[in-house]
Amino acid sequence: MAAHIGQIEHFDPGSSEVNTWLERFEQYMLVNDVQNEKKVPLLLTFIGPEAYKIVTNLVSPRKPFEYSVEELFVILKQHFAPRSNVIAQRFKFYKADQEPSETIRDYVIKIKELANTCGFQGDTLKEALRDRLVCGLHNENIQRKILSEAELLSFDAVYERALVLETANKDMLVFGQGVVGQNRPFCANVPFETGQYPFIGRRRYREVFHK
Repeated sequence: MAAHIGQIEHFDPGSSEVNTWLERFEQYMLVNDVQNEKKVPLLLTFIGPEAYKIVTNLVSPRKPFEYSVEELFVILKQHFAPRSNVIAQRFKFYKADQEPSETIRDYVIKIKELANTCGFQGDTLKEALRDRLVCGLHNENIQRKILSEAELLSFDAVYERALVLETANKDMLVFGQGVVGQNRPFCANVPFETGQYPFIGRRRYREVFHK
């Protein structure tokens, strides 16, 4: 008998997220080329004893193995991931702003996770992510710069530009803080013209924030 590729832990009703677990299970079956007649037994084995007991009670008086794997997927999702209140989930999504200590990459991961329960589809999802990213940015200089660039229409374009500006902003701050050790003044959180980046040079500042 050929060894299986990879591994997947039992589904834990108390801590596992059912949709994510089922996606991983599908990939496990795919990479191991599991034949159709083996999919149901494999699923019922991998969901573990606790979840198996719950499924048995849900489908009684029938037995779990009398269902197709697609039907078992639906049963598991309906029980362990009941439909959420879309309005409430979108409220959380639209209220999610970037925290001062949060990187843009981490912020995007956060809003993408929140968007998963909002019912956005296709282009609507991309537009919602784009708008939330721009509106939720903590750094107002980066936010204003992105808003001034009319060619940034897609989420991907906005995201990449925000990363570039964030990196440039960090480089400027590091340089400025390095000069503080030489007893030279450094003013934070104010524009160039009033001293935020007094030692990077006006030309470099304009290259990044005033193209």
